[in-house]
Amino acid sequence: MQNLNRLIQIARHAAALGDLAREKSVHVLPAEPHGTVYVHAEDAALRVVRWERRQVEAAIELTPPIAWRTGTDYDDNGVYIVLAKRLGFGGFAKATLNIVVPHGAHLITRLEGGLLTLDHVRGTLSIAPPQQDPTPPALGDGIRPT
Repeated sequence: MQNLNRLIQIARHAAALGDLAREKSVHVLPAEPHGTVYVHAEDAALRVVRWERRQVEAAIELTPPIAWRTGTDYDDNGVYIVLAKRLGFGGFAKATLNIVVPHGAHLITRLEGGLLTLDHVRGTLSIAPPQQDPTPPALGDGIRPT
């Protein structure tokens, strides 16, 4: 019985440490039905859902939170959401961004790695090729072809 109690204590401490290493937040921002939502995310999983409300809801989960810089804002031109990874945290830092936008909102995303999921898509969707630097680095500069 003493060993079982000890295991339960260890499990509780591990859960508490996991909560310290993870941060969840929800941001609700006013938006016009046909306004623009700008999202810039690095190495994040981005999920977009549409709804009838005149607001944008952004649910952000960061692991670990210290590895990220985030920001949300809005003005007459639209809603802005940014998730940027701090230098030196590499691939172990993870971020999930679930946003809900008005049905008529225009969505502009700048993704630097990561995953994009669009739920409940109706109509035509046009995705332009990524913008590339007009002068890519030479292969001899440590860049390997993909």
